[in-house]
Amino acid sequence: MACGTPVISSTTGSLGEVVGDAAEAIAPEDVADIEAKLTLMATDESARNAKVEKGLQNARRFDGSENAKAVAGVYEDVVKLRQKS
Repeated sequence: MACGTPVISSTTGSLGEVVGDAAEAIAPEDVADIEAKLTLMATDESARNAKVEKGLQNARRFDGSENAKAVAGVYEDVVKLRQKS
């Protein structure tokens, strides 16, 4: 997603939580569904571009610097609490 590639993802497991609506979801055992989604992404430029844009937006949620800031904030809060006690 972060590279601007449309993603087709399984409906099983935890991938749905990660990709959200930014990927085409497929039932991994449903060959017809897999074929349909592959064909859609290969032939429908509008659908492909929409998934690329959603994917780029979704990938920003996993920016390492934002996660590092959040973790640092938790540590700062713990230090403040310990200083008060």
